[in-house]
Amino acid sequence: MFYQQKAENLDLKNQELEKDVIYAKQNLADTLNVILASGGQKLIDFVEGKLTFRES
Repeated sequence: MFYQQKAENLDLKNQELEKDVIYAKQNLADTLNVILASGGQKLIDFVEGKLTFRES
């Protein structure tokens, strides 16, 4: 019983991590699309500290 509960907890944590990875990949893809669509100006702004990933 104890090990079954541990396994279920690990499975839930794994599912949460998988969701986090998917979200991070989508966020990165969205950010890169914004950078590409801006002709690189957003990348320059980000490097200069004028823009965060969330703002993009």
